[in-house]
Amino acid sequence: MSVLSGYLRADWQRRQSSRAQPGHVLSPEEEEAEHRQLMELNRAENARMAAERQARLSDKAEAIRRKVERLQQEALEQQQRDHETAVSLIRTQEEISRLYIPREKLEEAIENAINNETDYNYAIDREGRRCEGRLTRPS
Repeated sequence: MSVLSGYLRADWQRRQSSRAQPGHVLSPEEEEAEHRQLMELNRAENARMAAERQARLSDKAEAIRRKVERLQQEALEQQQRDHETAVSLIRTQEEISRLYIPREKLEEAIENAINNETDYNYAIDREGRRCEGRLTRPS
């Protein structure tokens, strides 16, 4: 734009200086022809700028479209990973739930635990001997 502006300014100054010469006056037809020529030059420049703008906007739209596609693909992949994680967690919990005591055998399991008391507290001394927990009497 600055190049065009500079060209038009120089052309205008050249024409002004030639008009300033004594005896040089443009006829109305010459002024009209000059005006038409400048208008055509302006239309050509506007068309060129519109083409550049359209190319720039289409490039930008294409970049945005590619970014949206990439983000959608990443979201889909994340959703698949989340689904796989959830399925894995469910399978793990199903495996653990097989060890649960069913309601039908709950009373039996409680009685068994009361009758067969287990003490998991023990210590190992320096010689490697196992010393049983709090509830066991030393032998």
